[in-house]
Amino acid sequence: MSDACLAPQGTKRLQPVIDFCIPPQGLKSGGSAPAFVPTDISDLQGWWDAEFKELNGGDVSKLIDQSGNGNDLLQTIAADQPIWNATDANFGNKASMTFDGTTELMELAAFAAGDLSQPNTIFVVGKFDTEAHGNILMSGMQAFRRHEFSQISNNSHMYAGASISASGYDSTPRVHAGRFNSTSSDYFWDGGTAIATGDVSTQDLRGYVMSGSNTAGTGKPSTQCAALVYNKLLSNSEMNQVGNFFGDRFALTWTDI
Repeated sequence: MSDACLAPQGTKRLQPVIDFCIPPQGLKSGGSAPAFVPTDISDLQGWWDAEFKELNGGDVSKLIDQSGNGNDLLQTIAADQPIWNATDANFGNKASMTFDGTTELMELAAFAAGDLSQPNTIFVVGKFDTEAHGNILMSGMQAFRRHEFSQISNNSHMYAGASISASGYDSTPRVHAGRFNSTSSDYFWDGGTAIATGDVSTQDLRGYVMSGSNTAGTGKPSTQCAALVYNKLLSNSEMNQVGNFFGDRFALTWTDI
């Protein structure tokens, strides 16, 4: 992590500020004991948090990758930049981004490591802002090289060429977590028992789209605080470490798997 820290207005601070930043040594905000951070697990390819951003007025133009790999999410078109919320009561009064569901999204064309072959593990802290067919929390940059959390035909889907799904839509603020592992994949809402298991097929992941599809300019309505991607299959113990990290950070409840 950089020795610079972004202030709420998108300006860089010269020194890390524990009360505002995710501390580089893994200290919890306001705490003094070492604590887990996602970079403690290997093969983290991208980690984005609404606190670590660059703003264009009140909109987000860049999410700065906290994994150390330089995989920033960008939106260079002003009209397509999501609104930045300094605090969000749905997520422990931490920062969030609101996507309008029309054109607003954030993109990474390709990971520094290239296309990510399965298994991959993805977390998204956020919520669908409407319950409707075609909504997408995350996707990839190419139709045949993508992973998705989405709402399709009154089901909540996890997709990578094929879908596993749970009946019904959901707009609750959550920690979404998925292990994309071909025939042995699983999708979790806030940990506990998987809401869906089975075969998502074998597509790899090219780049990353936050709150939209691989079709350029097709934004979907959501509010999001954070997301990350591991190019590996996390164990249950590792899933719980990441899930509890996000639960603590955003005042959400993660139930150990």
